[in-house]
Amino acid sequence: MTIHHKKINSKVFIFLFFLLLFSYIYSRSDTLIVAIDGNPVSLDPRIGYTQVSEHVYGLIFNSLVKYDKNLNIVPDLAEKWEIEGYKKFTFYLKKGVKFQDGRELTSKDVAYTFLSLMDKNFISIKKRSVENIEKIVPQGKYKITFFLKKPDFNFLSKVISPGIGIVEYGSPKDVSKSPIGTGPFKLINYKYGERIVLERNEDYFGEKPKIKKLILKIIPDESTIALELRKGSVDCTINTLSPDTIYEIKKEKTLQIKVERGTNYQYIGLNMEDKYLKNKDVRKAIAYGLNLDEIIKYLYRGYVKRAYTILPPQHPFYSDKVIKYNYNPQLAKKFLKKAHLKKITLEYKASTNLKYLQQAQVFQYQLKKIGINLKITSFEFATVISDIINGNFQMYSLMWIGANLTDDFFYDLFYSKNTPPNGYNRGRFSNKEMDILLLNLQNCLNVRKRKKIDEKIQYLISDELPYISLWYVDTIFVGKRDLKDIELDPTGSLSFLTVIHR
Repeated sequence: MTIHHKKINSKVFIFLFFLLLFSYIYSRSDTLIVAIDGNPVSLDPRIGYTQVSEHVYGLIFNSLVKYDKNLNIVPDLAEKWEIEGYKKFTFYLKKGVKFQDGRELTSKDVAYTFLSLMDKNFISIKKRSVENIEKIVPQGKYKITFFLKKPDFNFLSKVISPGIGIVEYGSPKDVSKSPIGTGPFKLINYKYGERIVLERNEDYFGEKPKIKKLILKIIPDESTIALELRKGSVDCTINTLSPDTIYEIKKEKTLQIKVERGTNYQYIGLNMEDKYLKNKDVRKAIAYGLNLDEIIKYLYRGYVKRAYTILPPQHPFYSDKVIKYNYNPQLAKKFLKKAHLKKITLEYKASTNLKYLQQAQVFQYQLKKIGINLKITSFEFATVISDIINGNFQMYSLMWIGANLTDDFFYDLFYSKNTPPNGYNRGRFSNKEMDILLLNLQNCLNVRKRKKIDEKIQYLISDELPYISLWYVDTIFVGKRDLKDIELDPTGSLSFLTVIHR
């Protein structure tokens, strides 16, 4: 009897072992660990404005409309909409959409979201998106109309995902601590500096995510992300690794790399009031003196694509009828000579980020050949931004993330009266022809005419050079080889996590 008892125990033990093993494998297959390189500023979709914030709460909340892969505006919470004179926008909401606490979404929630943003006591950088709204009128549970003070061709792009997500009626001023949305995932736990745990929303109105549990592991250090990918303790990441690191990771047999042409735009900003840079010939000398193709090939390993204008090529109003400054050091010297200059020194402000310091050093090396000495000064990013906003700079380089998806952005950047804090004309560019074009664009409601104005604006920017266009940054996914259906978005969002699986 004793021997028989031992045999039973051993069989039970084997059964339990394989049961636990199967459970572990199944739980791992249903869980995805994703490395992100920073903490969200806020998970309130009316407040959070950083890239990390928008990417994370974009998984929790929905907006009225969203972009597809080709940057067309398509339905999200609204199944359709009507536009009257670009001054009256009526949205018809999808029925049966539920918040993650089980309550149905209605026009009352949409109105509350936008009215809270319009409240003078509500503090958010996104108030600019609602300043043209005159009134909001819910018409039953599933219909809502926005009346604008003046026509706005790009109003849909101001209410788009992830910019302004819809929160529940009666939500507190900051829902960041316990965000409840209608999105594909719901928040389970957030530990600052460590991880954000999300779980599949089983009541999601769209196609449910294939992954049940999502762990966003916060790892600010790039080398640590690469190490954890190699060890297998992280499943994947997007847009956190430098081109050099990705080049090395290519050798790893357990990892795969996916690349999508991106829309985020890198540029060199110039102070148009500076004693040297206010001369267009000096600006053209800089543009012709930079060998961008060489920088793209060697510094960025081909993971950025040359930009000649601000709008990405996917945009319907993108124009290639611009001046293209291909590397020409002899022509650069001629423009410098035309400005009655042989050698000059310019200050280039950069953050302490190693990647941007290396980039600045390459600019320095190339421009020295044509007689321009770059004096690089580096500070913490907050200091650099503060100096740029206050006009305390000659040259700098920054990236626009997402903002260049609408042609309204030209007005913010280059209208002469939109210097900080009124807008983003940080270089203090003032040009009468540009002002006329931008005002005409603001009032133009015809697509064909608007496209022609945009062409003229893009050409004028390339001629006057308040910005020197550099490149669009690719969206780059790195992850385990067993991951399937990786559908990257050109904006670099985390939307691919709703369809990815093992």
